[in-house]
Amino acid sequence: MNHQPNIAPEEAAKFERIANEWWDPDGPMKPLHQMNPVRLDYIKKQTALTGKTIIDVGSGGGLLSESLAKEGACVTGLDITDSLIEVAKQHAEKNHLNITYLNSTIEDYAHQHPNSCDIITCLELLEHVPDPANCGASNGEYGEYNNASNKRRRRKRA
Repeated sequence: MNHQPNIAPEEAAKFERIANEWWDPDGPMKPLHQMNPVRLDYIKKQTALTGKTIIDVGSGGGLLSESLAKEGACVTGLDITDSLIEVAKQHAEKNHLNITYLNSTIEDYAHQHPNSCDIITCLELLEHVPDPANCGASNGEYGEYNNASNKRRRRKRA
């Protein structure tokens, strides 16, 4: 692709350093472990998850991705940090969860897989990118989204 990636290398390096502690509920990701049930409950109040295809942007080590998969969703987690993708894959496999994890930005993924999901989650990511306003600008390739629930409403095609 010919676009400038919306990636802060110093942020990616920070998460590379703590990747192996991602699933420690008392480790550096303790706040995410504590918030995850609240985040999941909020999403479940907005839409049914069973059978939905979900892209979890900035999935990190997979906390939210795994919770969504346990609710019956077909989840693809996207992250730009190799070590976090590996941690997420290993944890999902250990827990017998079928989750696809890819090293990709939402922009690249949307270009390669237009209209391939029902729901996009993007939680705890915007504070880690240099241009938050343009994070996922290509989401338009997926259709229009309801900001309250991130549920896709397909556009009519001419």
